[in-house]
Amino acid sequence: MQKMIAAAFNRGAMSNSLDDATCQNASGTFYNSGQVFNPWAQFFHQVSSNSLAYAFPYDDVCNQNPSIGLTATQSVAVTLGKFFS
Repeated sequence: MQKMIAAAFNRGAMSNSLDDATCQNASGTFYNSGQVFNPWAQFFHQVSSNSLAYAFPYDDVCNQNPSIGLTATQSVAVTLGKFFS
């Protein structure tokens, strides 16, 4: 329960009823204007390619797990973009 509360506060989706599958705010989304939320987490999710990121502790609850599962893979290449202009 603690992880869902932490995620709900960071996402601005705190309500009276939370469960691990549906802990979005009343409009069914996260980070609505007029709500108190973690703006760093909102930005991190906006710039990720699939809106999934690990921007705060327990950011994987509510079906928001950004992990990638690989089976029978022998190597992975990761390309990072420019950090400075």
